[in-house]
Amino acid sequence: MVSEAIAVYKEYRNKINHALPIWPSGLGRIDDSNISYGLQMDNEILLAVEHSAGNPAVHLDLTPYGNYSSVEMIYPHNDDMKYNLVNGVLSLSFDHDKMARLFRLKK
Repeated sequence: MVSEAIAVYKEYRNKINHALPIWPSGLGRIDDSNISYGLQMDNEILLAVEHSAGNPAVHLDLTPYGNYSSVEMIYPHNDDMKYNLVNGVLSLSFDHDKMARLFRLKK
């Protein structure tokens, strides 16, 4: 998993300094059950979502950031977590507590 994470970082490290930070669920607090944050670039968003406990279903309205039509989980790459993007809302279903995933959304 470490080599996979490093490969993802290397793919995006040159874009990071041109990206704008976003917090779709607002600024996270230590006791939040879900936290989301990301980097918005011209035509894509890198979005991290952390689930600590509680309801495994997470719904994030991404319409304030533009019209994104596709989503892909980029870390970890081989994971069967359920997720979809419908009308600008990213819906996720976490299998366990204490999980985090990284997604790429494209216009």
